[in-house]
Amino acid sequence: MTAADAPRYAVYFALPRDSALWLLAQRWLGRDCETGAALRPPALDGWSAGRIAEVTASPRRYGFHATLKAPFHLAPGVSLRQLHDCLGSFAAGQRPFVAPPLEVSAIGPFLALTLSAPCPEMDALAAAAVKHFDPLRAPLTEDELARRLDSGLTPRQRELLRRWGYPYVMEEFRFHMTLTGPIGDAGERQDLQTRLAGLFRPVLAAAVPVREVSLYRQETRATPFTLLERIAFARAPAVPGAAGRLVLVVGPSGAGKDSLIDAARKALAGQPRFVFARRLVTRPSSPESEDHDSLSAADFAARQAAGAFFLHWDAHGLSYALPGSIADDLAAGRTVIANVSRDVIEQARRRHPATTVVCVTAPPEVLEQRLLARGREDAGGVRDRLARSAAQPAGSGVFTIVNDGPLDTAVATFLAALGTRTDA
Repeated sequence: MTAADAPRYAVYFALPRDSALWLLAQRWLGRDCETGAALRPPALDGWSAGRIAEVTASPRRYGFHATLKAPFHLAPGVSLRQLHDCLGSFAAGQRPFVAPPLEVSAIGPFLALTLSAPCPEMDALAAAAVKHFDPLRAPLTEDELARRLDSGLTPRQRELLRRWGYPYVMEEFRFHMTLTGPIGDAGERQDLQTRLAGLFRPVLAAAVPVREVSLYRQETRATPFTLLERIAFARAPAVPGAAGRLVLVVGPSGAGKDSLIDAARKALAGQPRFVFARRLVTRPSSPESEDHDSLSAADFAARQAAGAFFLHWDAHGLSYALPGSIADDLAAGRTVIANVSRDVIEQARRRHPATTVVCVTAPPEVLEQRLLARGREDAGGVRDRLARSAAQPAGSGVFTIVNDGPLDTAVATFLAALGTRTDA
């Protein structure tokens, strides 16, 4: 068997298989790298299916991933069992962590998902993988080495190539999950970057959980890579009591926040990692209002003074709060979804940095029609209410849903932002 016919292996980072980002990225590349199934890519205005297939041909062959240990042949005498054992020992020595959210970037002529902020933990993970698996790697052939050396490398990259079999390691490492092959036309590349940023925006708001490592295999150079195995990290999180995510749903009256949350609650029934916070309000319950716990003004003030609330605020002559119990849910690593006022966003971020804001909105004329249909206020009151809620939340971690179409569409987008499947 020649080297070209021998299998190659790679140690990659792969997103959780049930994450909305993983599912969308695999669709974009047109292949499920775990099952091998062909997938229909999403349509993009101005881009034909044929052209999309062309620009994704190379990353489709490798499968969606971020490189930790680049593809290599096993050294003479090294068995697949030894590689599996090495993978297990590597994972056992790693700690789960959370990386910053991803963004669509250009890396030279390529487009990829890259980290939106530096992540020393990811750099350390990649460096550790390079060193850990290198004893199992067959040396590069003379042809492989010559081909690499002729590709415009810097002196330091040449040194790294000779030592580790790949030039983009250690201080040259840059985390990326490739979305395209090289696109030579700068205008075409910029257009696609803009369109991909829009396509992926709904699933890029969240931080990236890094809690496992994956082994990919390529049978021959003529076949694509397949994800063979995922191995979870075994050690405890670096920070005891790893925090969950707080998702604050905000937006103007009439945007449909309650309908969106109710539909998401039904869609996620039976998934205990998602918790929908029940608000406390100084208003009696009624069929026309949200399902909430009612408190008198005196009881509300007493609980507030006792520190029983996670967050609290006043709006429209009423007092609102989230119960203090959601702190336990967050400490347990759960995702807590809550309908709040935008006025408490900064307060929430200070208390729990892992906070995502989902702003639900709709065009002004749609909001006005919905509020008038409620019959609670006259036209003047509705206009005053809309004027007070015109400002939109700012800062990082803000995701906007324009809820002016079918509710199912908005719900699917919301579930994607939460990082869960919508087709189950």
